[in-house]
Amino acid sequence: MTTEDTSVIRPSSTVVRTTRDVVLLISRVGLGVLMLAHAKLEYDFGGGSLAGVGTLFEQSDVPLPAISGPANVLLESVGGLAMILGLGVPIVGVLMAANMVGAWVLVHTSGLYAMDHNAAR
Repeated sequence: MTTEDTSVIRPSSTVVRTTRDVVLLISRVGLGVLMLAHAKLEYDFGGGSLAGVGTLFEQSDVPLPAISGPANVLLESVGGLAMILGLGVPIVGVLMAANMVGAWVLVHTSGLYAMDHNAAR
């Protein structure tokens, strides 16, 4: 005779896997949309040109602004689209994480959620 409580409903592994997949899908698409929006925001703040984004990076004392500014917009736009489509997610995810750490260390130094652009001078 077993003492297992049959009144407790345990989720099947199919439900758990489906829920996990849906949560990961929503997270991946949400991150992709955020990165695309941030790339558009930087592009607009740069006067609608990649050279303008480089100027923004120069004003924030980011190293190699003429290269890192346009590269950042490219990573955020192409990477955001790749995340939405589910292409190269592990690689793009690591690149985006490194990009955000760089933004935190080089530009947004006073607070993680502050929109301050107070690069260390």
